[in-house]
Amino acid sequence: MMSSNGHLDYNVGYLAVAKQQIQDLAARVDGHSQKKALASALKSVLAKLRTEPSTWGDPEYNLQKPGGCVYYGIHKPVIVK
Repeated sequence: MMSSNGHLDYNVGYLAVAKQQIQDLAARVDGHSQKKALASALKSVLAKLRTEPSTWGDPEYNLQKPGGCVYYGIHKPVIVK
């Protein structure tokens, strides 16, 4: 699907463990400014994953399926894999 800015949008799915990790991280964050920074980082990460998942971050290892690769990316204060 094409986004309004002309980029191809990818579907981003969430594993239950990832949802729990995000909730746990949010529960540990103190203060309004830290919560705002976390929310901003998560929003930016999601945007990157939807529009450029294979160019944002660094490849970590290939999957068995041809063309499959696991990447990790950093957008302070989070690391995404």
